[in-house]
Amino acid sequence: MVHQDTIGVLNTGNNLNFTTNNFSNGTNHNGCIRNIVIANDTTLGPLGGTIGTSYCGPVVPNTSGGPAVLTGSGSALVANNNLTLIAEDMPANQFGFFLTSQTQGFVTNPGGSNGNLCLGGTIGRYVGMGQIKNAGAGGTFDLLLNLAQTPAGPVFVSIAAGQTWNFQAWFRDIGPMGQPQSNFTNGLAVTFM
Repeated sequence: MVHQDTIGVLNTGNNLNFTTNNFSNGTNHNGCIRNIVIANDTTLGPLGGTIGTSYCGPVVPNTSGGPAVLTGSGSALVANNNLTLIAEDMPANQFGFFLTSQTQGFVTNPGGSNGNLCLGGTIGRYVGMGQIKNAGAGGTFDLLLNLAQTPAGPVFVSIAAGQTWNFQAWFRDIGPMGQPQSNFTNGLAVTFM
């Protein structure tokens, strides 16, 4: 049996320099693997990347001056139960909440809204305790989802591996004459594993 130890260091040039020590005969061997590519898996988000695929753009601008953006972070693995939805670039200090559906859709200006609803079919609303959010001075809010308690119309369901769910944030906005209205972010589709 040969006893050996390998020590490697990834340097800034994406090269892996390593030394192998063979304890049986006392020899050392140096090596280098060049141009290593470290991929960021956006489905799982292991390196802090975003989760899901944006759809339903371009988004109608809101009174903050630009469109509101929805992203996801964490993991798309159901077993991890670690997906956070993040809505940004909304008007300051306005209330909103997240919506979800397994079906994508497109409804222009629903109920007099400034924006477009990007969900169809049965739509669930995250309006339980602590789920209605305020965008604060920064115009952003987020929600860590419980994948075992996903609203689907009047009931709650568990998200299963292999399913795709779509998300969107709906928030209060101000109309051109100062009247209260609403708007939406882009849609975000997440396929769970």
